[in-house]
Amino acid sequence: MPARPAKPAYQQRQQERRQRHAAAQKAQPKVGQALIWLLVLVVGMLAGAGLLFYRSTRPMADLTRLDGVLEQVAVQRASSRSEPYTLRFTLAGQPEPLEVYLGQSEELAADYRRLLHVGDSVRVYYNRESAPDRVQVYQLEKQGQVLLSYDHTRTENQVGAVAFGLLGLLPIALLLANRHVRTALKPYFRRRTA
Repeated sequence: MPARPAKPAYQQRQQERRQRHAAAQKAQPKVGQALIWLLVLVVGMLAGAGLLFYRSTRPMADLTRLDGVLEQVAVQRASSRSEPYTLRFTLAGQPEPLEVYLGQSEELAADYRRLLHVGDSVRVYYNRESAPDRVQVYQLEKQGQVLLSYDHTRTENQVGAVAFGLLGLLPIALLLANRHVRTALKPYFRRRTA
């Protein structure tokens, strides 16, 4: 005859539930702190998505148009090879330099080096409402030839907005899909709402 357990099965289950509840109560401050950091991350990502979406909806008529002659032009890369290229240029009579993010493409950087020179006449459409050190250039033309198109810039901003939005919502979806996280969160929200 098999040996009987020391406690009936229902008492063992109750004890296991009490142990899980005690562990969840012990982890309560850690869960609350993690929720705050997660909320900060999500709000930051969604703010970035909102900014990029706003930039993608700007009509060309609202942008500042500037015609001028290139006074300085350089395609730069920061110190490491993993840094992106940027096209930085200044127009005659314009105090602030303008920048265009070119990404990692060496071919694109070489094309801009080949196409733009000091003394060239260009037309720039940009957003004057941006911070002075980070003006968003939407379109760049040289003698009627479009080098950076408005549609391309809008599409990049739309893709960035979608990516930031999804990355901002992904942690919430992953956490809520996890049964153990939901179990740990239940006492936290019961205590806060009660």
